[in-house]
Amino acid sequence: MSIEEHICKVWSSFNSIDKDMYGIKYPSIPITHFGNYNEYKKSSLKIVTVGLNPSKEEFPSDDAFSRFYGAERIFHKQQLSNEDVQIYLNALNIYFEYNWNVWFKHFEPILNSMNASYHKGIENTVIHTDLCPFTTALAWSKYEKSTNSYIVEDLMKKGSEEWRNLISILKPQVILTSLGDSYKSRMLIEQNPKWTLFEAFDKTSDGRDRRKPFEIHCTVGRPHYNHKCLLVFGMNGLIPFMISGDQKSALGRKIYDLFNRKVSVKQDLPDSVEEESIEEEPAEEEEFSPFVYLKI
Repeated sequence: MSIEEHICKVWSSFNSIDKDMYGIKYPSIPITHFGNYNEYKKSSLKIVTVGLNPSKEEFPSDDAFSRFYGAERIFHKQQLSNEDVQIYLNALNIYFEYNWNVWFKHFEPILNSMNASYHKGIENTVIHTDLCPFTTALAWSKYEKSTNSYIVEDLMKKGSEEWRNLISILKPQVILTSLGDSYKSRMLIEQNPKWTLFEAFDKTSDGRDRRKPFEIHCTVGRPHYNHKCLLVFGMNGLIPFMISGDQKSALGRKIYDLFNRKVSVKQDLPDSVEEESIEEEPAEEEEFSPFVYLKI
């Protein structure tokens, strides 16, 4: 499936939903991803970050499509033409060039230490994705509490299925996220993936002891049947990775060094993980070997 085909499929799914019953913010459009897909494809290290669903702030009440220029021309359409798909894709490609949500800055210190960013000017361009590409009128935490549980589950099920299809297109080498434990199983095909402690920060930014260490866990698994990658999973919080900028930079360097074979975490990894490269398909093994260090 191409990215264009995926966009059409998600758009169709979005239009099949009763917006009022599902609590979808409208006007809005489904957001398959945030960031420049063309530049991502050129990146030597492919990194994807993951959240729950797009914030309602992405569609301000006074100018709903001020962050997605061009989308105002197509949001009302039931189906997208080839030209419409390009308008949509361009709106996502230029998102980080002007009016982006400052929420994303919380990932940047980690990404920058991996020679990566959502923005231009760094070698590797990062794509952000959400487990559900549909924007709810309420923040997800409030949405879960105030909406029929069947509706919530059905929306997340629809979304996470589309997310896994997107991952099969993006084929990231690293997936970086900071969500609650309940979402781990939604991100992997494996029923019982083995997670290992990758890093634990027991100090606050000013050097005080934390009441509970901020733990980072990792695993190697399949978000989609045809793709395997390294997942780095931080604890859930009000913002992604609630540690200091310096600690985020240290975490990014450790992940990056792992990919460049400068550090080993063999002793910390599950029994099923070996000190080798991630392998997807034989044809791609050579491409992966310079960057990744782990294998199931």
